[in-house]
Amino acid sequence: MSFRPYFLNGNFFSEQADVASYSAYDQSSCGNVGNAYITYSVIKALYGRLTSIEGIRNFWKAKYSSELMNHINSDFSHAILILQDHIREDFKGFPFDEVTRIIEGLRIPLIVFSLGANSLKGYEKDLHLKLSDSQVRFFKAISEKSVSLGVRGAYTAEVLSELGILNVTIVGCPSYFEAGLERRIRKLSLPSDFKVIATGAFSNLDSQRLHYFFQDEAFFLKLLYFPDAITEKDRDLLLMRHPGYADCVLQAIDDERAQFHTNIDDWKRSVARGFAFCAGSRIHGAIIAMNSGIPALVTNGDARAREMTELFGSAYRKDVGYWTPLSEIYESIDVSGVNARYPELYVNYRNWLSSVGLKLEETASQDELLMPEVIRKDRAEIRRGLIENLSVSITASVKLNEHLEQRILASDARIEALEGELKEKRRQIDSQNGRIEELSNEVNQLRRVVVQINETVSRLRDELAGTLQSLSWRITAPLRAIGMRCPRAKSWLKTMIGIGRI
Repeated sequence: MSFRPYFLNGNFFSEQADVASYSAYDQSSCGNVGNAYITYSVIKALYGRLTSIEGIRNFWKAKYSSELMNHINSDFSHAILILQDHIREDFKGFPFDEVTRIIEGLRIPLIVFSLGANSLKGYEKDLHLKLSDSQVRFFKAISEKSVSLGVRGAYTAEVLSELGILNVTIVGCPSYFEAGLERRIRKLSLPSDFKVIATGAFSNLDSQRLHYFFQDEAFFLKLLYFPDAITEKDRDLLLMRHPGYADCVLQAIDDERAQFHTNIDDWKRSVARGFAFCAGSRIHGAIIAMNSGIPALVTNGDARAREMTELFGSAYRKDVGYWTPLSEIYESIDVSGVNARYPELYVNYRNWLSSVGLKLEETASQDELLMPEVIRKDRAEIRRGLIENLSVSITASVKLNEHLEQRILASDARIEALEGELKEKRRQIDSQNGRIEELSNEVNQLRRVVVQINETVSRLRDELAGTLQSLSWRITAPLRAIGMRCPRAKSWLKTMIGIGRI
């Protein structure tokens, strides 16, 4: 059979219906256009051009059936599974058991791209212990069906090793190699009118220079393209606890400095239009900038961003923020390391593809497919939607503040009551301390009396010892002996002594 791959989780847009509504977009991309960029890059790597693919767009909504498995195993040469950072604790709710049945039912070669581990806490050494049994079973299943899993970095390889999965190759993400072997990032002198690509949760005091490229920020995507789909939960993005974020983004939207693309080629062309550099929390936003020769800095503190930037040798800083001058951020980006490492990583990617039975097609040919582009609403409609949603958000914020104020008042009352209880306890303690002091004084007085008694007893003992050794005591010893034997004589003796005759 000729090469005919079946894409499992092929997040991609091939026709306008895929982006006609937010639900259709979400279904096709799993909610992040960065996922579509990965699939785009895999298609380019395998075919040298953009062409339609067959398979399941969203693997996590797939249902096992014997008909599906017969179709895959009979009509296709390979199964291509494109993953993201699915090795993570907070993905336990994904239907891993269902998709594992599909994996276990494969009788054709399986090639796994872009598998990564992630934790918002950074490199968690015990992440493998926090995964569910269903997750572990899934990862072992794809391992058993694969020659070698293509993983995003060293941290992912370590986590899989702890699970006993060793057939892995640290590749990175296919999107990183989309521009070919000769890709170079150019760092030029910063012009006075420079512009910056902002991704994810990035904001800066010099906000007029920021041009936002959205990926999965639902509220802003819907505001610009799908306003009827906005939900109350989406508006929470306006309350993000990131300095200046909402103000920067909303001003950029009003100034038409914010955009989003479902056509990856349009995204690439827009990025290449005179931007000095890219900064923000999005790793694939940084990758598409670097593939356009633009320096990029990733600011995300999670494990995914760290391991990929470490592999690439690209700029990574968690300490930049709203008050950091953009010129300082730019100066901190070193492109020499990423340029030096890229050719080796590219060859490693090519070799891994060969090891799993695939060939990297490095000769580009005419695209057979034009990806659909989402249709932006006009500026007036966007402004109306912005005003309406801000009004709703402000009303919700007022209600939230009222609720919080009630909780604060209740807390204040409770604090006051506890302070009263504390005051009473302190009074009782002070009273007990006073009684303890009185008793302590009494004990000390009794100790002094005991000392005096002991001194008196000691003195009397000394006097008695002296008396017993005296001459008069020895002389009168016979008389005392007579008294002991003859009580009458003793009485007479005392009488005589008493009248002075003796």
